[in-house]
Amino acid sequence: MISKFLENWKENPPSHLSVRYLSICVLIAIVYFVCGKLGLSFAVVHPSATPVWPDSGLMLAAFLLLGVRVWPAFLISAFLVNLATPAGIVNSLVIAAGNTAEVLLAAYLVTTYAGGLGFHSRPRLTFRFILLAALASTVVSASAGTTILSLTGSAHWAAYGRIWLAWWLGDAVSDLVVVPLVVVLVAASPSSWRPGRIIEFLLMAITLSLVAWTFSDPSEPLRFLCIPIIVRAAFRFGTTGAAVSVLLLAAFMIPGLLAVETSLLPGTRYSALLDVMWFVAVVSALALMVAAVVAERTRIDEDLRRARDELAGRVADVTKELAGTEVRLQVRETLLARAETVARTGSFEWNAASDHVIWSDELLNIHGRSREDIGDGIDELLAAVHREDREFVRALMRRTLAEGRPFRVLERIVGRDGKSRVLDCVGEPLYDATGTVSGVCGVCRDISDEQEFEKKLAESRDRFRMLIEGVKDYAIYLLDVDGNIASWNEGAERIMGYRAEEIIGRQVSLFYPEEAVPGAHADELLRTAGIDGSVEEEGWRIRKDGTRFWADVVITALREPDGGLRGFAKITRDLSERKASETALSELSGRFLEVQYEERRRIAR
Repeated sequence: MISKFLENWKENPPSHLSVRYLSICVLIAIVYFVCGKLGLSFAVVHPSATPVWPDSGLMLAAFLLLGVRVWPAFLISAFLVNLATPAGIVNSLVIAAGNTAEVLLAAYLVTTYAGGLGFHSRPRLTFRFILLAALASTVVSASAGTTILSLTGSAHWAAYGRIWLAWWLGDAVSDLVVVPLVVVLVAASPSSWRPGRIIEFLLMAITLSLVAWTFSDPSEPLRFLCIPIIVRAAFRFGTTGAAVSVLLLAAFMIPGLLAVETSLLPGTRYSALLDVMWFVAVVSALALMVAAVVAERTRIDEDLRRARDELAGRVADVTKELAGTEVRLQVRETLLARAETVARTGSFEWNAASDHVIWSDELLNIHGRSREDIGDGIDELLAAVHREDREFVRALMRRTLAEGRPFRVLERIVGRDGKSRVLDCVGEPLYDATGTVSGVCGVCRDISDEQEFEKKLAESRDRFRMLIEGVKDYAIYLLDVDGNIASWNEGAERIMGYRAEEIIGRQVSLFYPEEAVPGAHADELLRTAGIDGSVEEEGWRIRKDGTRFWADVVITALREPDGGLRGFAKITRDLSERKASETALSELSGRFLEVQYEERRRIAR
């Protein structure tokens, strides 16, 4: 319903005096005013500056969806929101103008350089959205608002930096949290989700909400537990999961901070709230990048499957068309021609004695030539080869003619449009009736698109590898089917003490203490993970220096598309501090009971 409304809005834009346009503007103004009052309730450094400002993201999402024609609604509502503060009319006008100018600039930059509404579909576009919308354009509103407040005496120049930072951070976090959420929810189709997927999403959302609320205190290190939950949401549910998870993080962590505010030292509310917003901003950017990588990888897989299915369909169609053909030779020639077209492969034959070259139709298509504009000789065939490769290819063909040796070469050709393409060419000698080499025949396959695809796939894998290797609080590594370590990240090196070159290829049982019978226990965990899909346990592990630490370990089985076991992914987290706290508490409780018992015995005497 919303998608149809937006399509109709863009195809038939209403006039500025139409009921439809005015209704949308009134609705936008109401939402903006309510969200603005909510955001200003978190103002800690100045009544007009708050690190919680959802209106910036709402404005940008509206501009991307409806166009910049609705800017008057935002300008008026921004003025009214600020007029309700002690800022005054002049300050409110300048602040409203700054807010509107910021989002107009952000909408232009995102539309022009970050793919518009598709900013979340590719890592490159997502990075540009974060840089241009969240980091760069937000400087406009923060600078305009803070400057006018300082010039008019509504704020002290000494507080300029603190006010500016709170203002800028509120707008930046709003762009990172609100814009992706609105965009993906408008385009989402939840009806396509299976019940099991919906239940998984709800459980993940509830878990994240509880963690965010419980550990909202900036001094609480366990708040970082939110990160693996959000990263998993991005992997499982794409941009939708990332956007909703980040919203829940902010929605529960900020009120959770206020709930424990009484425990904060006097005057630390500003720094505590900014600490939470910085945390939300970093996690939001990470989640969006992970979701973009997953989306790009999924799209590449879908394109590959679609191309494979299309190829299979075309081959099936060719086979069906050729069924029943009376002349077998004609069938074989037609099938070969069709196969060359599908596989982008052409062939040639060169008779050295007459210097005559026969081109296949597909080889002509690859070169962008027709039979009417080509000559007969070998020089004509080599003329399209890139000048840096031409003499090398000529030497290979001469060697085949002289020695009867086949060759294979990657050569570049230049079409009439000036564009270069890469061909994978295989040449074989041609023999006459006496067994003497009389020429050269060969096939050339156009692999330009394959090389481009492999390049993009390699870039996607490198980004994913860098993401995993950059995690420092968790040891994340892969095991082969025998339990040998196959990869090692920076977090693993920090926790376990081994460098990658020291540990890769060694058995995972190396980390288990002797009393656990390392080999048997490690094999049992791998066996359980292979049967159940995953296994989790807490227990003692051994570092390189021989010290022990209490660890939470999750092992997940990795399988091939056909179901065969490929290996295991293992995540280890150091819980030593928590274990020490539990042990100390247990000892304290035992001591208390002993004292209580002795006191009762003394009284009984």
